Amino acid sequence: MANVDVPELVRQVFSIPEIDSGVFVNSSGANCLGDEKRCLPSVSLVTSQTDVDLDSKHITRHTYNYDRSQNHFNRNNSTSLVASDIIHSCQSRSGKYSLIIRSTSAKNKEDTNQILEVFGSSGELCVRVQTEEIHGKILTGGIFGNVDWSPNDDSIVYTAQVILPKFVSLFSSSEPQLGGVVGGEFDYVEEWGERMEGISRVGIFLFHLEQQENGSITGKISPLASLAVDCSYGQPVFTPHGNGVIMVGWPHSPRKLGILHYITRRSSLYYYPFSSPFSHPFSNATTLAPIKTKNNSNKPESNTGNPTVDTNNKTPKRHQLICLTPDDHSPINVRFSPDGRKFIYTTTDNVWYHKSCSRLRIFDWAAFVPSLYSLTSCSSSSSSSS
Repeated sequence: MANVDVPELVRQVFSIPEIDSGVFVNSSGANCLGDEKRCLPSVSLVTSQTDVDLDSKHITRHTYNYDRSQNHFNRNNSTSLVASDIIHSCQSRSGKYSLIIRSTSAKNKEDTNQILEVFGSSGELCVRVQTEEIHGKILTGGIFGNVDWSPNDDSIVYTAQVILPKFVSLFSSSEPQLGGVVGGEFDYVEEWGERMEGISRVGIFLFHLEQQENGSITGKISPLASLAVDCSYGQPVFTPHGNGVIMVGWPHSPRKLGILHYITRRSSLYYYPFSSPFSHPFSNATTLAPIKTKNNSNKPESNTGNPTVDTNNKTPKRHQLICLTPDDHSPINVRFSPDGRKFIYTTTDNVWYHKSCSRLRIFDWAAFVPSLYSLTSCSSSSSSSS
């Protein structure tokens, strides 16, 4: 066997970039044939690459435009970032903005204090928001996690750990902090377990981008209000017109342990509309439009109790959560078709063993009539499973 320079071989292997994600972005100019609907696609590709010498990671965003004459994609531009503290990155639907999720500690990406940053197409920082005291660790992958931009680039929906109330001893002489609960500091709090230790409850959060009068952009984070406390939610995606969010809900009963490998666990798909629950998704579509005045309130809503609803941002009430799959046992993995008229998902039968064949099902979103579906919470529609 010929002598092999192992360090050099390792360096060459690590120099090959890995593809993290790729999305189609809006095209214009030479790539369009007179009608915007006939524009040929441009592709935004995100790659990650390890620098062995500097012990750091680089994330590079490339834009490829389709060349009609050569019948292939040409790279238009690239933006590179040193990413030792980057947890996740994704580009908006139009390609105008990029989201970066950072950890405050480059050495500990499990740190729950994380930062959301939005950059413009030229690489300029538009807004930076810290998530401390709003929610726990952001989940970008796995069974719960997903990060999705709204169709008009003004909001981002994602999954994160819900901060549980802080328990204070019955014998404590100091007053409990806001949201603190006296007693119960020794009560057992069940977690999802199996490589998800520390995760007890998962919720959905919205990052709103607001255009100010001077042209600057500000951002605020708020939870989807009034989701059931006896359920964890994940895999959120915006509807094609941005008038709501579709998510998966898993009831906490009868137990949490085992979700990572127990794909036949009971779940349901839910539609969370931003307007009236009985409006048709393909008519009078409303979005989380940027707030143009400085007087409108957009304070984060509480996940418990009966929150006050700000009519300016059309936050749904509790009864507006619509169960889309009352007859399916374990639906997950929603993916919309390119035209937004249908989506697919997978589901299994109600079986006792952990692994089972899944069915691929189609939901006709264009024909969806919300008034024919039940307005329910996760706990009331999900039967117990063993």
